[in-house]
Amino acid sequence: MLKSKIKPEFFYISWLFIGMGMLIAYPTSLNSDNRLLSTNSYTVIMVALWIAVILYLSKKWSIRITKVDVIGGIILSFLYNFTFMLSAGLDDSNKGLTLVGTYYLTHSFLDCAFSVFAMISWAVTLTYTISVIRTYCIDRLQLDESYSSPQFFKIFGCLVLIWSLTIITYYPGQISWDALRQFCEFEGRHLSYLNFTYTPTNHQPWFVTLIFGSLFEVGQKLVNTNFGVFTVVLFQTIVTGIIYSIATSFVWKKVGKIGGILTFILFASPVFSTYAITIDKSTIYYALCVAYYLSFLKLLDNVKQGVNSSYEYVLYLIISFFFSEFRNDSKYIVIITTTVLIGYVIVHHQKVRYLIATTVALLVLLFGWNSYLNYKKIIPGAMSEPLTLPARQISYIYLNDKNSLSKKEIKTIDKVTPVKELRSNYDVNSGDNLKNLFPMNTFLNNETIIHDVVNHKITLRTTQTQKKEVKNYLKLWVTLGLKHPAKYVEVYLAANSKYFNPFFGILGKDYSLFLNYFPNYGDFISPTWYSKYNPIFSTKLHNHVQSLLDAFLAIPLISIVISVGFPFWWMLILIIIILSVTGKKKSKLLISIIPLILMILLYTVTPINGYSRYVIGTIAVLPVITAYILKNVQQKLKKNA
Repeated sequence: MLKSKIKPEFFYISWLFIGMGMLIAYPTSLNSDNRLLSTNSYTVIMVALWIAVILYLSKKWSIRITKVDVIGGIILSFLYNFTFMLSAGLDDSNKGLTLVGTYYLTHSFLDCAFSVFAMISWAVTLTYTISVIRTYCIDRLQLDESYSSPQFFKIFGCLVLIWSLTIITYYPGQISWDALRQFCEFEGRHLSYLNFTYTPTNHQPWFVTLIFGSLFEVGQKLVNTNFGVFTVVLFQTIVTGIIYSIATSFVWKKVGKIGGILTFILFASPVFSTYAITIDKSTIYYALCVAYYLSFLKLLDNVKQGVNSSYEYVLYLIISFFFSEFRNDSKYIVIITTTVLIGYVIVHHQKVRYLIATTVALLVLLFGWNSYLNYKKIIPGAMSEPLTLPARQISYIYLNDKNSLSKKEIKTIDKVTPVKELRSNYDVNSGDNLKNLFPMNTFLNNETIIHDVVNHKITLRTTQTQKKEVKNYLKLWVTLGLKHPAKYVEVYLAANSKYFNPFFGILGKDYSLFLNYFPNYGDFISPTWYSKYNPIFSTKLHNHVQSLLDAFLAIPLISIVISVGFPFWWMLILIIIILSVTGKKKSKLLISIIPLILMILLYTVTPINGYSRYVIGTIAVLPVITAYILKNVQQKLKKNA
């Protein structure tokens, strides 16, 4: 629907109806009579401003809608509407036991018509939005050949200066639940009232546990417990500050001052400053996501230019190893992207031996560290950890279509997740309770689980029998997926509704681990020194600073960017921009976005829906990959001009 081909009056009237369609809601509890009036005033203002911007730019620019724009608009509209639809009707009495939101397609003809109207309206708006962004990036944006960035130390100094507000206010620092557990394992904390002693596990990477525990011990011996905590915080601040400063400089040099300043604002924001002062593996992992991406892109450019730098390969090796060890499943990202990179080198007839040598060295390091863990008898993370999505899908089939399962299949399920416990523990938005039903558990998130470990009802180390049972469970998962593909897709979309839809809103700060204060989780997860760990400032001051940070996070543009659903939508837009480019550079740009795709896929199989801890690392790399793609697109256009 292009304005140049239709009468202006019809064009504007059409957008009026499209705006109405965008206001159609999917109320919870299910309600057919209130689907327009249930929309709040903020949504009305957002839709009005959104359409006004589209109309203004359509008049000012020559907007040409392509097939790729339309496909992108349809995909995003589908995700927007179906994630809301499948989540409708979910409350404390129905945590996804039945996905009743299809009510809005099947209840009546009018309900179906409203839903289809909403889908079409969102598809049109999102198609135009994608087209506007693509037009700006390809036709309107003008980048110089190169830009000069402020000196690294100036960026780093300004970043740490801004972070100091939270660093000082929350001195000596915050400790996440996961980190407390790591400290308990590091010191071998004994719980006499449970007759349980924490033993080293790789549930949280033991590599990280050793770093945190060693740094804490140094600070504690030098001064006191508070300084031990601050020593870890200081280490995190320096490491992450350096990497984010390098990333800011990278973006600045690629796309100029505006991009550099926006990137700096993102990294200086409370999203990252409150993590810098929170002891948690995620803090450094987010920065390593950025470091890995920068190193990967550098190698990609070197291959294209026929350059082989031993320094770059060694740096890639070191960063890849740390990236893999700060989160156990990051190894898959490294292995897949490195394999693709090797293929790219071969296709371009470049010397592949340097990359092969780097890959072999990386595998030696990874397997070597794993051998060390086995030698030290470090207990591997339980097999239940990566299986929370399959568990939700299988459980959903059992709870809603039990008759389709044979006695043998039910027995297979029961051996891994007792079927009598499924209904009371099932929640499509969280797999933690289902995870606790597995016969092996290294999560240990409550005293009951620890009591079951002590009494041998469950095990910390996965036995051979349990491995066989889980293997049969996974075979059944594949079989049921082939028999019930639609139900699997329903559960997948509902379990990741917030990751696929940025309009679900921002979750609370505690849920996002922005500010944990100094919580008392209970003695079972407290190291022996925890009673000596105290804040130096009052809760009143914390509350005032928190209000300032909350106000910043509530700024519309910031709140959209840090939404857990934003990375997926932005990734799709970047892919569309890449597909709009012709020539050999397209393959290079498609390869450049593979790590982002893998990072996003990774958090869609995590236990909790909409948990920002899983997403912030991906948000951190968005400025880097966006600047890289825009710069390469501009260079391609200038070359063809």
